[in-house]
Amino acid sequence: MGLFRRAWAQLSHMSKDLIILVLGIYLALWMENTVQDWEELDKQQDYLSRLAEDISVDQQHIKSVVTFLEKKIDRVSSGISFLQNSKLDPLEPETQSKALELGSVVNNYYFFTPQDFTYLSMRESGDFKLIRSNTLKSKLIRLYGRYKLVDTLQKNYLQGLDDEFIPFWMRNVDMLSQELSNPDIVTEPLFRNMIAFAGNDTQTRLSVLNKLTLEVNELANELKRYQEESL
Repeated sequence: MGLFRRAWAQLSHMSKDLIILVLGIYLALWMENTVQDWEELDKQQDYLSRLAEDISVDQQHIKSVVTFLEKKIDRVSSGISFLQNSKLDPLEPETQSKALELGSVVNNYYFFTPQDFTYLSMRESGDFKLIRSNTLKSKLIRLYGRYKLVDTLQKNYLQGLDDEFIPFWMRNVDMLSQELSNPDIVTEPLFRNMIAFAGNDTQTRLSVLNKLTLEVNELANELKRYQEESL
């Protein structure tokens, strides 16, 4: 009987130790997971703040570029009307001045460059998963996809300048005196076609950026709402 009591006491003691051990392990795991959750929430908030700053800068930049492009379209349209004049005289000072102005308008492209460092860092590091809102993630992916479209349009325009217009311009304009070395360029197809190309391209980019403005504003609101919910 004494042996049984001693065995039972030892077993009870071991059971208590085992329970304490299990509880200790459970608490340690719980604390580890809790701390990890806190760290991830803090990291998410940091990313959200940085994304919000990036989007805010993008909003202002897009607004500025849109204003420039609208002015550019007006100047190109005015230039096209001038070039379509059947009595156009390449030797007239007004004609040469207008040609120089149009060349400057074509060469000034007013590009939009997004603040995408935070977004790309999240995608490349795997931290994009820290954003727990699928809606927000989808909107971010769609917006930065739109940014790539804008970048492609801008590169296409720049390629046209580099391949055709800039070499043509350098051959026919004295850059130091800002005078036409060949006044007849106003009648050459490459010059006239490049003006038309600039008008079409600018109109396309302006249309894309106007639509993009709505998406950026929508994302900014979604980002702000999610930030507040995550606090």
